[in-house]
Amino acid sequence: MYQKLMFTMLLGIITSCNSASFKGVNGDRAPLGADADATPSINPPSNNDLLPEISDFNESPIEVDDSDFVPPSPDEDSDDDQDLEETTDENDGSDDLTNPTDDEELEMEDNGETCNLSIPEDGSHDLVRNGSFERNPLNAGQKWDIFESREVPGWRVSWTEESKRSYEDGEVCGGLNPKLEIQAYETASATFGKQFVELDSDCGGPENCLLYRGNEHTNIRISQKLDLVKGQSYQFSFFFRKRRLSLTEDERTLEVRFAEHSFSIDLNGPSTGHYQGSLASYDLTEVDNHWFEFKAVLEVESDLRKVKFWETGKPDSFGAYLDKVSVLPMVSDCGCDGAVAVRRYKPGQFNVSETEMEARQILSNALEISSDELFDDLDPSTSRENYNFVSLGFRGAMILQLDYPSIEGQKIRIYETSFNRSYEQYKEQAKIFVKQRRRSSETWQAIGEVFHDGELVLPAGTQFIKIKDTSPLDHSTDGYDVDGVQCVI
Repeated sequence: MYQKLMFTMLLGIITSCNSASFKGVNGDRAPLGADADATPSINPPSNNDLLPEISDFNESPIEVDDSDFVPPSPDEDSDDDQDLEETTDENDGSDDLTNPTDDEELEMEDNGETCNLSIPEDGSHDLVRNGSFERNPLNAGQKWDIFESREVPGWRVSWTEESKRSYEDGEVCGGLNPKLEIQAYETASATFGKQFVELDSDCGGPENCLLYRGNEHTNIRISQKLDLVKGQSYQFSFFFRKRRLSLTEDERTLEVRFAEHSFSIDLNGPSTGHYQGSLASYDLTEVDNHWFEFKAVLEVESDLRKVKFWETGKPDSFGAYLDKVSVLPMVSDCGCDGAVAVRRYKPGQFNVSETEMEARQILSNALEISSDELFDDLDPSTSRENYNFVSLGFRGAMILQLDYPSIEGQKIRIYETSFNRSYEQYKEQAKIFVKQRRRSSETWQAIGEVFHDGELVLPAGTQFIKIKDTSPLDHSTDGYDVDGVQCVI
């Protein structure tokens, strides 16, 4: 009788551990008998969400500067600013910035014309992918679950150094891959959609919670690389909430990095949300149900292009909540001026020597164009060191980012180098595609074909241009040559 009773009690505990609501929203574990009938299961995204973003070319491209967009192995850390990941240097060089509020505008000079910069109200150009964490939908009735980086579109997940130091061997959760905890508790009510994330995650999830109970030191860091342009300003915003509202001495902080800007938000005390940093201007507002919104307009003055969040303090699987991360680029009422960055390059076939090919693949040459170069071409005797173009190669392709989204009526002017030969002598041509946001489910829209130099009408809101070589294979040696891209009215 005693053995039967113990078996029944153990079975009840295991069933409750597997229930969807084992974790209480305010930090205390829910009663062991709660939601015992729920049967949660991990819902990975579709295969399309797990694939690297190679559909830009329908073939495997060479990455230009998105080396960590394909989810790395658990032990790999290829961050280009790794030494800054878990620091909160208050002297970040942002003291001299003038950041407008939502109601203010910046002004810029564009060929003698004054252009106004503003934040798009509709959010159509948001650079953050999966910013509200809805791409891993939980089952009906399920309150939380955990997901590895490869399962979470847009975000990379890693254990913090603080979590690693909590284990004698440095192996978090016995060496398990870091996981992002996604929650859907009604009592915490997501600020956008139905789900949000917790930055102090979990080892085993609702399926295996008894294996690690009492030994979970699981602070995580999440990061995402964005299409930021040096010298431009962005509205950066997110919502956060302290989990354990009842604790007044929790000694936790939410650490945030956007490009070169870093700051902290104090999560201690009954009234959380104290900013710590050196930004010149920001808004921090309590909105509803203990959620706060942070918002600032920040200028990017470096080549760093990531947004990162992590929590410091006691790693115990009860951490800060995060939701609705957003980065909106400023838009100009003058529209775009030209291409400012090469985002991807996939060279095709070349019928030239390796030395000659290298001279034709210096990517910055696709961006350089001055007023005295307009529609000018290179002399056939031009030496390699004076080349000012990038060759695509036969069926090669390139993605360029414009400085600002285009406006109604703008055209794109593409300059091509054919060493002063006519099209009949040197048949080089390319098909042009456009897109508003590169990292989105939006498909590339074909707008036409150019033969040597050419102009095409841009749909309003365009910020990415894909140029794909379509040259006849018997009339060229290196395919279409991109000398520069300019926006014109």
